[in-house]
Amino acid sequence: MIRALSILCLLVASLAAAPQSTDLGAGSRPDASGTAVLRIDGDEISSDEYARWLLDNFAVSQAKVFAGDYLIEREARRRGIELQPGELARELDSELAARIEGAFLGSREGWLAELERTQRSEAGLRTQRTQALGIELLTRKLVAQDRVVPEEKILREWELSYGRGGRAWQLSMLLVRCEFLTPDAKASPQSKEAQRQEELDVKRARALALRQRIVDGADFAAVARESSDDPSTRANGGRPVPAFRHYGWPNSFLDSLERLSQGEISEPIYAKGGWWIVRVDGVTLTPLEQVRPELLARLVQRGPEQDETGNFRNALVAAARIELLPTLFGAAPTDSERPELVPALSIDGEPVARSSYAMWILRTRGEASWPHFVEHRVVINEARRRGVEASEADVRARAQDWLRQMILQDHKGSRDSWLTQLKLRGQQEHLFVHDVEVRMRIELLCERLILLDRVITPEQVRTRFNEVYGENGNLIQARLILVNVPIPGGQPDEPREQVEERITKSKEETRARVQALVQLVRDGGDFATLARQHSQDSASAARGGMLDTRFRPDRWPAALAKSVEALEVGGVTDAFEFGPSFVALQVVERRKIEFAAVEADLTEQMQNEPPARPDLNLYRNSLVRRSKVEILEGMNP
Repeated sequence: MIRALSILCLLVASLAAAPQSTDLGAGSRPDASGTAVLRIDGDEISSDEYARWLLDNFAVSQAKVFAGDYLIEREARRRGIELQPGELARELDSELAARIEGAFLGSREGWLAELERTQRSEAGLRTQRTQALGIELLTRKLVAQDRVVPEEKILREWELSYGRGGRAWQLSMLLVRCEFLTPDAKASPQSKEAQRQEELDVKRARALALRQRIVDGADFAAVARESSDDPSTRANGGRPVPAFRHYGWPNSFLDSLERLSQGEISEPIYAKGGWWIVRVDGVTLTPLEQVRPELLARLVQRGPEQDETGNFRNALVAAARIELLPTLFGAAPTDSERPELVPALSIDGEPVARSSYAMWILRTRGEASWPHFVEHRVVINEARRRGVEASEADVRARAQDWLRQMILQDHKGSRDSWLTQLKLRGQQEHLFVHDVEVRMRIELLCERLILLDRVITPEQVRTRFNEVYGENGNLIQARLILVNVPIPGGQPDEPREQVEERITKSKEETRARVQALVQLVRDGGDFATLARQHSQDSASAARGGMLDTRFRPDRWPAALAKSVEALEVGGVTDAFEFGPSFVALQVVERRKIEFAAVEADLTEQMQNEPPARPDLNLYRNSLVRRSKVEILEGMNP
């Protein structure tokens, strides 16, 4: 509980005494005070350093979750609601016992083995669940205090206990199952539907024949034992075991039951993959008002349900003013300030100490997040060992580059659109940028470490030359116009021949449209302008149709490649079909490139180009695998 953790908060009080966002990246040694939580290659990690890292990585995203816990506790104090001694421990023990019994057949060893496989411990899980469960118990007490059991829950409980509309049917049943074979993939929708309907009709006829036998005097139980395709009713002479309950049955089936009189035998009713013949042997009707007090008492004793507690919590959070303060990642306080009281956020004007927020994150995410911390820390350690740095200016520049790309891709270059989305999500720009900078610092260090070890071989340079210029050094630069073939809509039951006719017509119209653009270029029009106006390949259209690499014959249909290779500079191909589109290409440049002339430039480019993201992940993982990590008792205070 947040209030009860005030003493424990002193363990991380010193995290407020140092800049929060620079410790892991500027090359300085982290503060070594506080209880140790991890040991990485013999180097102990203090709770202070780990708490700073948790704040850096989770303080923004977890602010509303923390505020929810804070508001629940504040409301409980206001109303004089508290947990009884031992209540939380008993609830936690009961929860864990149910988990072990249900998922591990009572094997505590099996449960502990799963925790080990998932890099968790019993102490860590108990720490995390103690925080969450304490809040859950308080929330249930708060909701229960003024609770009016919703009518829909009373109705639900009534039908769960006594059947739909209070009707509990005693039925005799048998099933004629329909077996729908997997249709030929080339078959038309009409053919598939005809095949399905034929199976339905054949099996319905069989069900009707079985019904007629019963109507003519045959014993229902005997017919069910002989002919039902449902194992339960076949084994029990038409009686479903366990007894029939309406849940899981379609409304159409239940509606048919309600129209039957006692003793009446139904026509075939389709449900659950086949035709059912049903006889109503009895109906027990339980009016709602007759059992309302019993149902209400049961629901009150059970207490508020998850949707009720969730709505209560969400309402508190929605009504609160939650503000992340500049001191969340701020500079060191003055000597006169008590470091454990430096505020991190404000809730309805009430300041919350950075140390309190850090302790909450440590308890709720500490053990679950250590593998991610280790990934970051081993990169920091390796960078320090090899003298690799990422300055604040470098990190800021990389973050701004990432933001520009994100705004371009996700918001079509509109910064205002991005800021509007941030505001709608309740986020602030400087805090969003902080999160990006935390990621970019590690990414930059990984890149520079990889580049430090990168060796470019002559074979790799030759391979890159072949990719860029072709094996013979024949460079062809080209522009593209691409127009997709639209598929016009039709009727659901339209014959396949008509569908194919419409598609063929659409293809010819698209071919003609692209060929008309080709003719405009041949008559003196500008290919680049037409590409910007008409091409539906957005990436190249923005560049006037220019391909981002040389024209590579191996990546295009043979006939189109041959046509391009035969063109002079400025020449344009006819319209060619290309997958679901038609394209035309214009040769912009054609020249011979000698390997020796570009070998040095290619080598330099390959040496300095940023590693791909998967390579960054592999490198980071390789550092983790080489490290020895120990979880210490301080992880779970």
